[in-house]
Amino acid sequence: MLLIDVTPLKNVEFRRLYLSQFISAFGTQMTLVTIPFQVYKLTESTFHTGLVSLVELICLLATVFFGGVLADNVDRRKILVYSEWLMAALVSVLAVNAYLATPALSLIYVLAGVLSALSGLHRPSFEALTPLLVPKESLAQANALTALRQTSSALLGPTVAGFLVASIGPFLTYGLDVLSFVV
Repeated sequence: MLLIDVTPLKNVEFRRLYLSQFISAFGTQMTLVTIPFQVYKLTESTFHTGLVSLVELICLLATVFFGGVLADNVDRRKILVYSEWLMAALVSVLAVNAYLATPALSLIYVLAGVLSALSGLHRPSFEALTPLLVPKESLAQANALTALRQTSSALLGPTVAGFLVASIGPFLTYGLDVLSFVV
């Protein structure tokens, strides 16, 4: 049986960051499933569904390297807090848009791109914080926990999102992601 050493979670600051990012990553995965689902429901076009994913990819690639530079030169905690609040606000706009009788497709494209760009700015700061929060001798265990968090949220988030978006719709699914940011 393979067990993961949870010793780094004894560190209060790492535990808070780890658990908050676990919940937030789970919510983000739900939005990543909800966006293409909503685009397909609105357009019934696989082209548009693929196009929104291309927009997300281009925006992510456009910012990820700048995110690394930013993480090296600006307070990482501030980057995380501001980007999380901004992403929560943008997902709130997605939720309001989904609630409308006729959601604006162009707004979904723009918000999906901006959310992806923010992710490119956010992730390097998150990754760079771990070595500052745990002792060097616990870094391998902290990285294993981070990998577990990423894999779990990447597997469970879309699964739950698929069920939720099909049963309760995009508005409430986006709303759950907003709540995950608040946590």
